[in-house]
Amino acid sequence: MGKQKRHRKSATERRSDWQSEIDDELKQEILFAESERGAVLVGTAFIEEGLEHVLRAAFSSLCETIDEEYLNNLMLTSSRNPNPPLGSFAVRTKIAYAIGLIDQKFRQGLDELRLLRNSLAHRSRDGPRPQLTHENVNALIALVVSGPAKAGAGVYELGKVEAPDGTDLHDIDPVRYKFLFLVWIILDRLTKIEQHLISPSNQSHSSPDAIDSP
Repeated sequence: MGKQKRHRKSATERRSDWQSEIDDELKQEILFAESERGAVLVGTAFIEEGLEHVLRAAFSSLCETIDEEYLNNLMLTSSRNPNPPLGSFAVRTKIAYAIGLIDQKFRQGLDELRLLRNSLAHRSRDGPRPQLTHENVNALIALVVSGPAKAGAGVYELGKVEAPDGTDLHDIDPVRYKFLFLVWIILDRLTKIEQHLISPSNQSHSSPDAIDSP
């Protein structure tokens, strides 16, 4: 008997799962369940997938005949497609900028965050140990924020954090909260761009990133 082919979730199912995890799990994983290194890896993984959904929306709006399987081959890894052309954080950022979805400062912020992630993920055992600091997170926030940014004021709710049993919120490093806010700003902005692209009332060819201008 041959092997049963594994079912790949549809783009809609993947988008729904991603949305649910932002709402339910992102805060917990960044603040409580991961090391500093893990917190950055988790946050950037959410952002990398957010870029995927933005690009899917953009390509679908530009070409109505493009099909999901073609986009999957562009963006998702598989045993037959281990290195898809748009499968990395770096390339997705470049394409989003090249087709006018994000502005130069936002692109720079994503690039700097990716470099921070890489330095933490691939640090040498005997080399310097990169750290998540107030200074580098503040610098990233300055690049990605557009207009006033307040917790709980965007697409996602950030205002409420429930600590696991036995955990005192006062014991959490404040830089973790700041990093969570950074991730929230980026995800909020990406989602607004995606919503602009799929909105039936969007008939203009203006840059969707203009919705974030102050």
